[in-house]
Amino acid sequence: GFGVVGMMEKAKSLAEEMECDIYVVGAANAGKSTLVNYLLDEARSKRSKFGGKKRAGNANKWKGSVTTSPLPGTTLEFIKIELGDGKCLYDTPGLLVPGCLTERLTPAELKIVVPKKKVEP
Repeated sequence: GFGVVGMMEKAKSLAEEMECDIYVVGAANAGKSTLVNYLLDEARSKRSKFGGKKRAGNANKWKGSVTTSPLPGTTLEFIKIELGDGKCLYDTPGLLVPGCLTERLTPAELKIVVPKKKVEP
């Protein structure tokens, strides 16, 4: 995450200056929830060296993480994360990009075409 911490510090500074919250907005399946999880992990590691509770049924994710998936449409509503000082970060559902192939496929077709393993160049 080169530059992610600096970007978040700038976003928090702007939110304080403008007296507003922070919204993570972008195209469907662009990595918004993954970015939010990275930020949560960074904040969690600063607060405690011992971590927190693991999420039931998913040993790789800590309780308090946002759900992610290779399939678009995983985040269905705004997810509010308290930042302190009265400010919040919102993970938002993805914006549909007109003409995007994934917009035209059924959920069953998406499961067929979405890679199940990391694609290596």
